[in-house]
Amino acid sequence: MPVNESEDNRAAAGEGSEPHQLRVVARRNEYVLRRFQRHELALMAADSLHGLLHQLTEGTLRSFALDAVALDVVDPGGEIADALGRGGVSLAELPAVRLTPMPEWPDHEGASPQLGPIHPAEHGAYFREHVGELHSAALLPLVRGGRNRGVLALGSRDPLRYQPHLGTDFLDHLAMVATVCLENAVNQERLRLHGRTDPLTGLYNRRYLEARLAEEVSRARRHHMPLACLFLDVDHFKGVNDRHGHAAGDAVLRCLAERITELLRASDVAVRYGGEEFALLLPQTAATEAAVLAERLRAHLAARPVEVAGVDCLVEVTVSIGVAELAVDESGDGLLDGADRALYRAKAGGRNRVEGRNPGDAGGP
Repeated sequence: MPVNESEDNRAAAGEGSEPHQLRVVARRNEYVLRRFQRHELALMAADSLHGLLHQLTEGTLRSFALDAVALDVVDPGGEIADALGRGGVSLAELPAVRLTPMPEWPDHEGASPQLGPIHPAEHGAYFREHVGELHSAALLPLVRGGRNRGVLALGSRDPLRYQPHLGTDFLDHLAMVATVCLENAVNQERLRLHGRTDPLTGLYNRRYLEARLAEEVSRARRHHMPLACLFLDVDHFKGVNDRHGHAAGDAVLRCLAERITELLRASDVAVRYGGEEFALLLPQTAATEAAVLAERLRAHLAARPVEVAGVDCLVEVTVSIGVAELAVDESGDGLLDGADRALYRAKAGGRNRVEGRNPGDAGGP
């Protein structure tokens, strides 16, 4: 990494003596070291996977006055994409990040950064439409313990910034820190996910709903947007367990969870609320829209019986659904209570049906 332009100019105007040049080099190295250290501290201070990805891209761009930064992250099983989505983060919010199923770098330790002029065939995948504006680049492999995490690509309009003969000590260290931080962030996200998901269905659990509900209510109030909730209950679920066994009941719940998520948006929150009951939180959705979705869900789940391994027949499954929209000055608990009361009416009215909340069902603050 070069020092800033004023220091380069001072060096060029020097006497050219060896002691003077040594002092210039020492100042340059000290400056570069401080800059790298500040950036590494920022990377290590990132408190979430989303925050780290932002710091690795936008933070690196600002810290080193670059013209482009791109980050390719290897995500073969979609774990990172799923973690971001579950955290309410869209990849559109991270335009410099690309998740790839396969690594594009050798899986071995000691792979060095590649420095040199821009070649569209080599660098186009990283910098995309901006590749024509750049003249030199450094590709930093993120490899550790035989595992390839991806590539951090740094681009500059300056053709002399990343020349092949330049030393890469600082870049090697940055790649190592970035790789360790990325591994830690993914592991932390995995632990977080384990604590907020239902192990049987893979949906969020009730504990997560309680935390997310407060956020969504606050957001709805702040931006004057609607917020709806659906409560779903599997009809006569005890009969499924009694006739086919609890393993069959578990299989039915897993299948229903998969089918429910098929009709939801990335911003919607699906929760196994308890037993055979599910809750869906629908941001930016009014009661009328939520009722339409609820009817689609009811029909979608009733249309196909569930195939259960070890059971010689298909299991017919229907659900009852209650719908509620957040009322003025209502709390999150009031919203859940409204949807729960509507669900009770759906079950009392014959099951396999959708009911909305009554005006008198509005909960308190």
